[in-house]
Parts: sequence; C-alpha cells; structure tokens
Amino acid sequence: MAPSMTPSLSTRMLQQQYMQKQHGMAASRYAKASYSLTNHPDAIKLYRSMATKSKDRQVQLTYAKYLLEIASLYDEKRQAFRPHLSLSLPVSLKHYHRQRRYSNTSLHSTHSVHTVNGDERAVTASRRSSMETHFTSSTGGGMRRDSALTQQLLEGADEESASKRKKRKMLENEGIRWIKRLANEHVGEAAYLLGLWVDRGMYGFRKSSTKALKYYEIAAKEKVPEAMFAVGQYHEKEQDYMTAFQLYEDAASLGLVEAFYRIAMINLNGEFGSRKNIVGAIQLLIKASEKSTGTCPEAPYTLGLLLTNDYPSVDIPSELIQNYGGTFAATTYLEHAAEMGMSAAQYRLGYIYEMGLYGVRIHLAKAFHFYELAATTNDNVYAMVRLSRLYNQGVQVPPEQLEEQMALFEQDESHWVKSRPRDEDAAFKWCHRAADKGVPDACYLLGWYYEVGIGVPRDYQRAQYYYAKAVRKGKGHKEATTRLQLLETMVKSQKNERKRATTLLPDKKLSFIHGSASAVAAKNSSKDSNCTIM
Repeated sequence: MAPSMTPSLSTRMLQQQYMQKQHGMAASRYAKASYSLTNHPDAIKLYRSMATKSKDRQVQLTYAKYLLEIASLYDEKRQAFRPHLSLSLPVSLKHYHRQRRYSNTSLHSTHSVHTVNGDERAVTASRRSSMETHFTSSTGGGMRRDSALTQQLLEGADEESASKRKKRKMLENEGIRWIKRLANEHVGEAAYLLGLWVDRGMYGFRKSSTKALKYYEIAAKEKVPEAMFAVGQYHEKEQDYMTAFQLYEDAASLGLVEAFYRIAMINLNGEFGSRKNIVGAIQLLIKASEKSTGTCPEAPYTLGLLLTNDYPSVDIPSELIQNYGGTFAATTYLEHAAEMGMSAAQYRLGYIYEMGLYGVRIHLAKAFHFYELAATTNDNVYAMVRLSRLYNQGVQVPPEQLEEQMALFEQDESHWVKSRPRDEDAAFKWCHRAADKGVPDACYLLGWYYEVGIGVPRDYQRAQYYYAKAVRKGKGHKEATTRLQLLETMVKSQKNERKRATTLLPDKKLSFIHGSASAVAAKNSSKDSNCTIM
C-alpha cells in the first residue's frame, strides 16, 4: 500500500512544524537564557520598568513575548515560545501518514541492535560520565565514596531543576498576564496568541473553541492575517463558504502563504461550489511556493505532483506542464518541500531517484539521502522499507524482487553497491520498525529476513508470523500468501519427519535390547557346557 500523496489542511500545522525545528535545541536555549540573565541581571527589571511606564502597547507586547521566550528556555521538554506570527499559524497537514515522533535515532547514532531468538533488542551505547565509569570500576571504600558523590550530584541536579521550574513559572505567569491584558484591550497579536493558547490548551488554559474564536475575531479585525485565516477555517466548517473565501483572500492580500495555498486548492479541486481552475491553481501555488521559506511545504509539494501529473483526480495536458517547467521544475519544487521537512516530499524524491522516474537518472545515493531524512526525522514507515532494501543491496531478496533490484543497481549512476558496504543489521532494523507499524510490505520483507536469516538467525516460526501479518494487513498480500503457503508446507514436512523419527526410535531400542539378551544367553550357555562337576 502506497502512502497518500494529497495534502490537505487542518488547524495544527505550523505548531507541529515549529516543534520539529526546535527538537534537540534545549541545551543551547538554556545556555542562552543563563547568559542573558547572568550577564544582564537588571535586564528584566529595566524592561519591566519601561513596559509599565510606557503607554506604548507595542513595547508592552514585545516585553511579554520576551518573558515567554526566556521562560521557554528554562524547560528542556517544552518547545520554545514563538514570538513571530509567521511561526504561530495553527495550520496542519492531515498527514499522508500521521507523523508521531517515536524516536529520532539515525543510522549513524550510537545504537546497536542485537537479536535473541528473533526478538530485536535495541542496546543503547549511552555516553557515560567519568563519575559513572569510575563507579563501575571501583570497589570497597571507593564505591562508597563514589556512591555518596553520585547522591550529592543527583541532589544538586534536583535543586537546579527545581530552580529552573521556579524561574520559568515566574516568567511565564508575568508574560501571560501581559498578553491577557493586551488581548482584552484589543491588541491584535496578543488576541491572536491568547486565542491560540485557548484553542490548544496551552499554558494551563482550558481548551475552548468558542473562547478561542472570540479572540481570533478580535485579532482578525485588527488585520492579523493568521487570525483571519483561523476565522476563515471556522466559517468553512460552518459551510459559510462566501465568508470563509473572503477571509482567505484578505489574509492572502497581507501575504499569508497558507492563504494562497488554501485558495489554490479551492480552485484546483473545485470546492465551495466553484468550477475547477487548474491554471489559476498552478499560478497561486507558484506564488505560495516563492513566498514559502520555512512554512507551508504543501504548496511546492502539490506543485511538484501537478507537474509530474501525479495529483489524484486531476489530469493535466502535457503542454500545460511544459509551460510551467515540466518535470525538471517538479523535482525542484519537491526538493523545496523536502528541505522544509515534509516527509511525503522526502519520500517522493527518494522514490524518483531510486526508480529513475520523469527522465531523472537512477541515483541510489540521493535516494538513500531522502529516504533517510524521511525515516529518521519524520518516522516515515514507507521510507524505512526502502532504506532496508538499499542496505540489503539486493542480496537474497524475495525471488519476485530480484530482477528489478539487480537492474536498479546496474543502472545506478552513484555506484551504490561499490561505495557502500552491505549492512544486514541496518536492513533488519529498519524493516522491523516499519513492520511494527503494520506496513504490509515491511511485514512481508521481515518474514523473508527471518526465513533466510538476514540480520537475524533463521526462525521459521517468526517468518510465518510476519507473512501472516502481511496477508492480514495487506488484505491478501499476494507474495506473502505464496511464501506463507510454501513455508507452511515445508514446516509441516519437517514436523512429519521429526514425528517419523520419534516413532522409529522405540523399535530401534527394542531391537537393541533383544539383541543384547540373546548374546548374554548364548554366553551363559557356553559357560554351562564347559562346566565340570567336582
């Protein structure tokens, strides 16, 4: 089953995008906060004094956002506060496959995989501090001293953590008070932020779409484009299409990329009772793509699909495609979307380079790059399956895949097989992760790995399990059904052989016993015949 390629909008997107970009930056953010407050201890006092005395609401708003940004730096788990409206739009892609951040383990991390009886056990080679290393190698009094030191360090860490939480809470509370005050005074950006928090249940606010809409409407009247878009989405849900479309146009006139994209999709799909306008949609998507620097990757991605004529339910004449740059422009747009972190674009590019589509030459090194991006940063399960195949390098693949894979490796411009060593462990690991998510092709391939012994000892029982899972998940996966039948026949034959062997064994033992008894009787008889009575 291939992933859906059609992007659509809901109300969560930029929030999720920003979280992706901020992942792993907690340490540097805390250092920034510490530097700011340590080297400028009077900065907040001075800023507070200015905000309190000033009647300039923009100064007050800037101060409130500063407080919230600094507060977020004290929490390693919470994402940084987003002071810029361009990063605050709650628009989301209904994912081609919903991306959750299970883990961001890359193939170049310090993880190794061991298999015991067919079960994968990830063993993390974590970094150990010198204190831990010394503790494990010491004995007697040294261990007791290190234990006490460990306890002191843990207590110190707890105190530091409590101090961070206290500072964060103090800064947050003050920032929120300012935002609430300014929102109630109809300051547009503050009203939008408060509406966003209530809409998402952030900063301890109880979720309420009704209250959120109230603040969005205040912000929309103050010409905040993101708020206009949010109110437009509300009217769209209420099927008030005329009002929704007008709000989208107003937001687009203020330069909001997502508004351009939404209007383009209305034209492309013929929504809101309108007729399809493919040319108008392409022009709007080009405009949105040009404006899209860090948000709304859906615009260049959709454009890439249209220029390769892969957008569902829309057939574009080849002349029109050529007028807008053809397939060469399509890959450029897809790369733009991939650079912004869109998983579907990353996977699509990997597939194009792997299969050599649209006049692009087969380049497995590039395919690997995009598959790895999609798999490691976005948990794209389809990319994981493709990565597994590349790591296995076509060696001992299922029979029906052998010819295709060998052809790909022969035509590969990057000479993947010669430049990269085969890695059975990585092949097994990525396949197992995708199979755990229920991808039929991954279940089938993992069954094959267990049957043949790739990255794991042979285990026919586990092979049967994954073949059956592929059939179940893939609604009668043809190849898995065939392998399952063959394997069941083979296992049944082996069981019958073992059964025959166990039934023959008692007969052999009985024969041995009879033979031994006869020999003893003959020996005794011989002794009796030679015996002389005294």
